[in-house]
Amino acid sequence: MHFAREARESEARADPGEPTRYADVPWYRRNSTAILVWIFLGPLVAIIAATGPIYYQRRGRLMKYSSQGRFFLVVLSLVWMVGVIVNVASLR
Repeated sequence: MHFAREARESEARADPGEPTRYADVPWYRRNSTAILVWIFLGPLVAIIAATGPIYYQRRGRLMKYSSQGRFFLVVLSLVWMVGVIVNVASLR
């Protein structure tokens, strides 16, 4: 996905409470979960992305989406939601 390429590394963390291993990342903050949730429940992934980082693993290193990537994901989810509402409204 395009937004994953825009991610920044999470090595220099200001918050010592952030996970350091992918196994420590909550299931709802993982990349695979975000993708599956976006496919089936677009608005929910907008909430997840808006409230905190989404992590993924690349070449053994824990990384997270950049703020621009998360913003793109929120906008994409809102467009998806508007599309669903317009389609449902046109059925009447």
